[in-house]
Amino acid sequence: MPVSRNWTICSIKNWWGHAVKYNRWLIGHHFSTVVVDQIPTLSMNELNWVRRFILLVDALYESNVKLILHTKEATEASQIFVVSDKEKEFAAHDEVFAFDRTVSRLQEMTSGAYLRKKWTGREDKKKQKK
Repeated sequence: MPVSRNWTICSIKNWWGHAVKYNRWLIGHHFSTVVVDQIPTLSMNELNWVRRFILLVDALYESNVKLILHTKEATEASQIFVVSDKEKEFAAHDEVFAFDRTVSRLQEMTSGAYLRKKWTGREDKKKQKK
C-alpha cells in the first residue's frame, strides 16, 4: 500500500485481507484522500464483502475523506453491488437497503459541498489539542 503524507492507494482485496475493523477506522483517521483500486462487482454471494465496503464508505464519509474508487467493471456506484429483482423480492437482507444508502453517500462525496469540507482526521485533532 503506497502512501504519502495525506493520501493512500490500496487494492480492495489486500485491504479486506487484513485487520479490517482496525484499518477501516485508521484509514479515515490518517489519510485525507483514499484511492481504492480493483473493486469487483459484488452480488448476494459476497455479502461479507458488501458489508465491509459499506463500513469503509461510512468511516471515510464520517471523516470527510476524499474517496476515489476504481472498479473492475462498474461505471456507476450503484453497479458495484448487483442484486436481481428476484433476489430483492425474496431477500431479507439489510445490505440491499444499506447499499442504497452507501450509493447515496458516494454520490454526495462527489459533490462540491462535500469536497470543500475539511478533513476531520488526525491533522484536525492535533490542532484542537493546542
